[in-house]
Amino acid sequence: MQDITKTLRNEGIVIGNTSLARIPEEILRHYGVKNKNINIYSKLEWENPSSSIKARAAFYMIMDGINRGKLTPETTLIEASSGNTGAGESLIGQVLGYNVEIIVPKGTSKEKTKKSTDAGAKIIYSPRERGTDGAQVMVNELLAEYPDKYFNPNQYDNQANIEAHILTTGPEIINQLRNIGENSLDVFVAMMGTGGTIVGNTKALRLINPQLESYGAIPDNWAHGFVGIKHLESVNNPGNLIKNPGITNSTIEVNHEEAYMFGEYLIKKGLLFNGKLPGPSGLGNLLAAIKIAKEKDGKSNIATVFPDSMTNYSEDEYWGPLSKQ
Repeated sequence: MQDITKTLRNEGIVIGNTSLARIPEEILRHYGVKNKNINIYSKLEWENPSSSIKARAAFYMIMDGINRGKLTPETTLIEASSGNTGAGESLIGQVLGYNVEIIVPKGTSKEKTKKSTDAGAKIIYSPRERGTDGAQVMVNELLAEYPDKYFNPNQYDNQANIEAHILTTGPEIINQLRNIGENSLDVFVAMMGTGGTIVGNTKALRLINPQLESYGAIPDNWAHGFVGIKHLESVNNPGNLIKNPGITNSTIEVNHEEAYMFGEYLIKKGLLFNGKLPGPSGLGNLLAAIKIAKEKDGKSNIATVFPDSMTNYSEDEYWGPLSKQ
């Protein structure tokens, strides 16, 4: 792993150690958090290579494939993605000399697919109406037809996806909180797509605080606009979640229209994070964290992540206008 990490560093690819931002009190008060002893923090994951949190999982899944002899110079990495994981795998795959094919639903933002094609990956489109479930079906069909050609990390059911957060994101949150004098973390919340972020961080953070509360944020209906996030009642649940039952205390529903208006509010007030507006799931994560905060008494520290920024969605039919304001 050290040799590969060095190779990536030589190409300017350094994964992890992203900033931890404290959410301004102005936002909390505006959205009804009256308890002044509540702090919400979020990781700015767009600071990663390929501009998203998925660079972490991409690296660990590729390393796992190499270590198990499944990813070789003779095989092609193939993945179903809503864009971000594919972009991370494409970038790392290019530097390490592997062929990469990414299957995404039609309508995936051009910014994400461009990151993959700029890295030399091949983009294949699946039916839009079936989302990433349809992309996974296409991957499985190609694996059946060409069993010796492909290596499929399958981010939806891959322990290395979870390990990426056990080994990096979670410890980073703890260390960064300690560096500012906060020695406890009480709550972690994140929207659920592949399940890697919520499962991995919950496991890592409970090593420090076994009483940590974990909440999985989910869209409030099947026709939602949260890119890459699953409405668990209407889609195939990822194996990462199925294999870790009860990992969360409960789920919290978030509405994508409310998230859009939240983004408009942040822009209007100039309440950006290092000059950037969180992407759709980041806005959802923060809304979920605020809902939790409104129910808390006494001192409490809550952490979440901003998986990417709205710059990844300037061509998106729904979210695009937010990136242009």
